[in-house]
Amino acid sequence: MIEDDGHYRKFVHELLSKQTDPSFILTYASSIEEAQANLEQSQTNVILLDLNLPQSKGLTTLSKVQEIAPQCPIIVLTGSDNEDLGLQAVSMGAHEYLVKQHISKDSLVRCIRYSIERHRVDQQRMRMAAIQDFTAMLAHDLKVPMLGAEKVLEALLAKQLGELTETQEQVINSLRDANKNQLRLVQKLLEIYRYESGESSLDLREVDAAAILNDCVSEIAASKKVPIAVKIQAECTNTVTKGDEQALRQLFINLLDNAIKYGDNTKSVNVILQNKKDSLNIHIQNFGVPLPSGIQHIIFHKFWQGIPGKTYVANTGLGLYLCHRIAHLHRGNLSCKSTKEEGTIMTIRLPLVPANQLAESKNRSTIILP
Repeated sequence: MIEDDGHYRKFVHELLSKQTDPSFILTYASSIEEAQANLEQSQTNVILLDLNLPQSKGLTTLSKVQEIAPQCPIIVLTGSDNEDLGLQAVSMGAHEYLVKQHISKDSLVRCIRYSIERHRVDQQRMRMAAIQDFTAMLAHDLKVPMLGAEKVLEALLAKQLGELTETQEQVINSLRDANKNQLRLVQKLLEIYRYESGESSLDLREVDAAAILNDCVSEIAASKKVPIAVKIQAECTNTVTKGDEQALRQLFINLLDNAIKYGDNTKSVNVILQNKKDSLNIHIQNFGVPLPSGIQHIIFHKFWQGIPGKTYVANTGLGLYLCHRIAHLHRGNLSCKSTKEEGTIMTIRLPLVPANQLAESKNRSTIILP
């Protein structure tokens, strides 16, 4: 506590001494110089600061204390006629302010605990932001040489640099496939960073989700050479949502690819569209080993990779997290249900544009999926 009024220091000490859970150890300083000496000698969780000290007044006091204790949360103490000063102090980085005349034990303890917890969360958020920035920078730096390696490997396989033996061709094919897998991972990391940092702002417009889905189904079915059965339920008369076409395409492609990769290749993947109240529900269903009920709610967590040797094991644990993030940014959600009888169903819920609010467009057409 940095306060030059001995009577007020005694008052605060009496308030905090009555508190046992948690308990407090209160140290005092009557000037910034004395506070600096105390801070250098002991660990401090929070600072109670009177802005008006003998050699320093107002917000200048806050600036000086922030310089000597940059990592410590500060609660400003102000008089009842100086509440505007308290608000200015918060805008400068103080965690909270209290009016001296209105302080009680409960309000003081609550404010101290809140400031410490908020500081902890802020520090954690800053660490996570730093990790994300580092990951994005690393992914960006890795992408360039990987693209270069891909061109060299393709040139070798095209025999532009000379003939290859069968063994050499097999080895280079393996290297190319491994390089492509790493490129996909790097691209996914960059996409997640852009969505989480806000650098990739979505261009939300009225789009026909069924039309986008139809393109994705055709693309995946052709490239994977697997049947995908699509059904629009009778009551599904509206498939227009406010969405970003590229982001939705990525969402659908990822989920369809997963359904094929982790499903029974002797059975088709099913896609079902239905209207439910004000939303469009898209169910993507495959059959195979079901997911245990205990993990169905955590598969969308970042870096979740399943249970090795038992069930679904993702390569990176980023694909489903990215899908969940895209759905959330469209004010929808992504959920999972998995049973032995019904298989695994990923359900995308997207809010619909009400039929009476649809913008008139000559280019819009209703897409009927096979």
